[in-house]
Amino acid sequence: MMIKTFPSTITLVVAAVLLSSVGSATAFITNPSAAASVGSASALFMSETATALEVNDIKDENDNARLIAAAKEFVNTASGFYSDLRPDLYSEEFVMRGPAVGPLNKSDYCFTMSELKIWEAFPDIQANAFGFSIDPENSDKVWFFVRNTGTNTGPISFGSKVPQIPATNKEIRGPTEAFSMEFDSDLKVRGLTIGYPCNRFEGNTGGLGAFIGLLTGCGLDFLPSIKSPLFKFIQKTGQKIEGYPKTFSNPEDLPSWWETPDVLGADGL
Repeated sequence: MMIKTFPSTITLVVAAVLLSSVGSATAFITNPSAAASVGSASALFMSETATALEVNDIKDENDNARLIAAAKEFVNTASGFYSDLRPDLYSEEFVMRGPAVGPLNKSDYCFTMSELKIWEAFPDIQANAFGFSIDPENSDKVWFFVRNTGTNTGPISFGSKVPQIPATNKEIRGPTEAFSMEFDSDLKVRGLTIGYPCNRFEGNTGGLGAFIGLLTGCGLDFLPSIKSPLFKFIQKTGQKIEGYPKTFSNPEDLPSWWETPDVLGADGL
């Protein structure tokens, strides 16, 4: 007997579900509040049944947005190049590297930038940063580009122990440069790479980036080529002058995570 009535029971259940669905649809059409309830229920159902992959995708997007926002904040308000320093945004494990300058640890970098005061020599300097993206092989690293512009209306400093050069009033347009910024778990900057020109034919700085590019654009191209033995000699001699801005830190003063502590300044170019 149970075998005969079982299909009928299924039929009744299906019919009840269908009738319930029709009722919900009618409520959705005729009653806006009911429609909102149905939508909320659907959203809840979808959120609770999302796959682990979808949840991770949302988390990744949120993390990426936080990193990119932090990178923009650092560039615009903390670098010591485009603005004054904000040491609180730097990790104690910080290292900066450029093509011919660095590696510099936090202490040496902050001292050097406070001596050069680039943002005072170029009060209207702008990074014009764009193209922010997350490194596909390192989810803590942000890559982006800058294209420096500014006008040299303040004296150019090479440190407090060296005479300043009067303002040239020259307008600077730098080439596109590739930058990267790596963050630690506290969202502080641990690694910074700067000044890698992508197209040496852009702008009026002789295809050079960073501080050397600014000097060249001002007509102060008295430094030898960064690839020359003379430039490397000047770098290493300057390191020995107390109170002079540093172009690299002593290897023993670099954080242990930095992989090339013995490649200093323009070495290898």
